[in-house]
Amino acid sequence: MGIVEKKEGGLERNRALFNSEGSCEGAKCGKEASMHTKHESEESFSGEKLTEAAARGRTEVVTELLELGTNPNAVNRFGRSAIQVMMMGNVRLAAILLQYGAEPNTPDPTTLTLPVHDAAREGFLDTLMLLHRAGARLDVRDSWGRLPVDLAEEQGHHLVVAYLREVVRDA
Repeated sequence: MGIVEKKEGGLERNRALFNSEGSCEGAKCGKEASMHTKHESEESFSGEKLTEAAARGRTEVVTELLELGTNPNAVNRFGRSAIQVMMMGNVRLAAILLQYGAEPNTPDPTTLTLPVHDAAREGFLDTLMLLHRAGARLDVRDSWGRLPVDLAEEQGHHLVVAYLREVVRDA
């Protein structure tokens, strides 16, 4: 399986996680309308758990949640997905998220930065390269008008700057 080959999964396979949290079960609720609320609750819960695990670099937990069908693009209460909050230095974690369908071009709701902006700013060339190979755009500016190459340059990450200039020149 390629590094960014996407795996299929469904939220319905994740139900066992939520029943232990006291979520309403369809027949027990007695109303069809509760199923919509339950789905939203499950999505919110799974988004919180996935982003928390990604932010802490807990690759095994992230993998387990994704295998159970958690949406790789589910967001936490701040509107951010796992690929946006993950430990950028953990290229294995980035590969897993991308493999399960995480969107590398989702902008931060506040700063408009993409994960490639974060990887460039922090100097994580391996993660940046992986994101780029998975389709991450390098020509998107953040809310301050900066490209990923600008952030890498500001921080003195010369290898990242060289890579970004080379791939942009070759495009």
